[in-house]
Amino acid sequence: MPPLFSYRGLLLVLCGVLTVGCQAQSQTDQPAVAPEDGRPHATANDLVFPDTVWLDNGKIKLGVSPSVGRITWFGFSDGDNLLWINPDTINAPPDDAPDNWVNYGGDKVWIGPQPLWPYFLPHGNNWPPDPAVDGLPWKLAEANENKIIVRSPHSDVSGTDITRIIEIGKNSSVVIRNEIKRISISAMPIQAWSVSQIKRPEQVWMPGIWQPQSNHGNRPRHEAWVGLMDTEKFENELSLTHGTLVWKDKRNPTGKKLGALGRTMIATYGLTVFRQDHEIQIDGSYPERSSIQFYVGEDYAELELLSPVHNLGLGTTSTHTVIWNLQELQPESEVSETSDPNSLQGYFMYFSERGIAANLADLAILKSKRESLKNSPTSTATDPAP
Repeated sequence: MPPLFSYRGLLLVLCGVLTVGCQAQSQTDQPAVAPEDGRPHATANDLVFPDTVWLDNGKIKLGVSPSVGRITWFGFSDGDNLLWINPDTINAPPDDAPDNWVNYGGDKVWIGPQPLWPYFLPHGNNWPPDPAVDGLPWKLAEANENKIIVRSPHSDVSGTDITRIIEIGKNSSVVIRNEIKRISISAMPIQAWSVSQIKRPEQVWMPGIWQPQSNHGNRPRHEAWVGLMDTEKFENELSLTHGTLVWKDKRNPTGKKLGALGRTMIATYGLTVFRQDHEIQIDGSYPERSSIQFYVGEDYAELELLSPVHNLGLGTTSTHTVIWNLQELQPESEVSETSDPNSLQGYFMYFSERGIAANLADLAILKSKRESLKNSPTSTATDPAP
């Protein structure tokens, strides 16, 4: 895959024009318009899709392209796009990918769990995703200066419609609510799977990950993370420090993936940190034993956040909320103490400690639930053998 080229100057000019034109409009259920070949096109020089709708609060900027059903731009208002957009698929012919699936990049939401895809998707494999979710144009339901709402086509596979409500605040954060509603009957369990393809960072931190213990005889202790794809390629890139799993890019072979039970993923680019947070249900069902997943490709990485699995009844909705935050930190030489959260080391320690504290709070809740079950007259719960 060829390296990304520089497009900052032209992109900023175009973004400024589009922002003025799009921010003040309020639109309702407008289908995205695709070109004659049925495939949305980005402009080759700037990697911005023509139908992009913008949110910009003067600190951060975000762009959504309904025609490709995803967030396609995120960064500082005066900076570059941190999301990766695939230059190889710009204006690609419709038949260059299986089932017409094209990896445009950006941020999207899929319906998991992926291990169940072979049982429900018509192609009978665990790839590619449901084309109704990632492949067909979404509808722009609303756009104003603070919020964008887009809706997916109906998925006959999962019997669901997806609504993404994307809101920008006055600071450097964005709140994304992924609402999945069951409209028609399907036996498929539902898991919201947020996937952000970002430009390949220097480091990725996963603070406060859970480290489950095995209670079955002499079986070894579980690893802090679970290997999902060619984990051996990570070689010496991984470490576990203060309850935080850390990946440092050493340009080892790509096409590898791991997962863990956690709330937060942080990608670093020098002193710029891009953080994603979501809540986890510690007694919820995560089939791949992970609520966060990290994939490394040739030119990009993926930050993936997963909800627990739900068995949605007809007419019911599952909501998975993801919060993005973008911050520029200070050099260590400009802070009085290394523990200052405005420095890279202080930021790392703060979120490591916050993750551990959240885990301890979860343990207290689980202990209370266990005691309630044990004291219930109808309970059959027993403690596992030591």
